[in-house]
Order: sequence, then structure tokens, then C-alpha cells
Amino acid sequence: MKKLVVLTLVLAVASGAHAALTLVDVPTDPINIGDSISILVNNSDDGAYSGWLQITDQAVADYDGDPVFTAAGDTAGQSTMEVYAPDPGWYTFTVSSLDPENPIVAGDHIQVNIVGISEGSSVLGLYDSDGVTLLDSATINVIPEPMTIVLLGMGGLFLRRRRS
Repeated sequence: MKKLVVLTLVLAVASGAHAALTLVDVPTDPINIGDSISILVNNSDDGAYSGWLQITDQAVADYDGDPVFTAAGDTAGQSTMEVYAPDPGWYTFTVSSLDPENPIVAGDHIQVNIVGISEGSSVLGLYDSDGVTLLDSATINVIPEPMTIVLLGMGGLFLRRRRS
């Protein structure tokens, strides 16, 4: 019974260690097709950690290049970011530093650039190191640029006029 209690406590502490990860600078307004936005991964705690990023619908919004570490997220050049080959919508990352002169401190650690591809909604998910526990998410709504809407509307009017 003691082993079970200790195991439960260890798992609770380990899973609670990543509770400080959040997405910041998340846009509240929709973006236009072709526009890019930047979202930051922030850790309010000091120390190394790992996790996953996922874009749910890459036909609507996709990564605009690979996610990159900020200076605070890669203080000693030892942090890693890799695309998950079976599903390019997923990235696995580890923020770490073995250099005691350059520890990982709280702050914005990863910058994710996202571009609007087509009209709709997609979600950027931030997951714990297990790839299952969702820590935070951001919905990205993509709309056609206003001129595209105007052109589509005018085209519809011309088609209607021709049929009359």
C-alpha cells in the first residue's frame, strides 16, 4: 500500500510540474487567409521540461516554418525541437540546459508561427510530455480576406443578372 501511495504522489508531482505551461499572445480576432500570427509558449516555473505541440487541421492553419526557441528557451543551445514524422502536425520539444551558468528560467520559451491556409477553424494544442494531457489550447479562426468576399459577392450578382 505504501508503494502505491508513493507512486501516486510521484505521478502527481510530475504531472503538476508542467501545469505552468501556457500559450500567450493568442489572437482573439480571426486572421485572413495568407496572414501569419505568432503564439508563444510560456513557462512560469524555472527548470527543464518537455512537451508536444499540435495543429489539429493543417488544411485551415499550418506552421509557418518550424517552431523556434527564444533566447530564454535555449540558454545553452541544448533544447531540441523535432517534427513527429508520422504526423507533421505534431512537434515534440525539450527545453533544457545542463550548463549551471545558463539555467532555464521562467519566461516565453518557444515561438510558434501559424499561417492561415483556408477558411475554417483549427486548434493549436500544447500537451504535456506524455502527448495526451492537454495543458492549453488556442483556436485559430481563418476567414477569407475582405476583398475575396467582395469579389465572390460581385460574381454571384453577375451570375444572377445573366440568368434573369
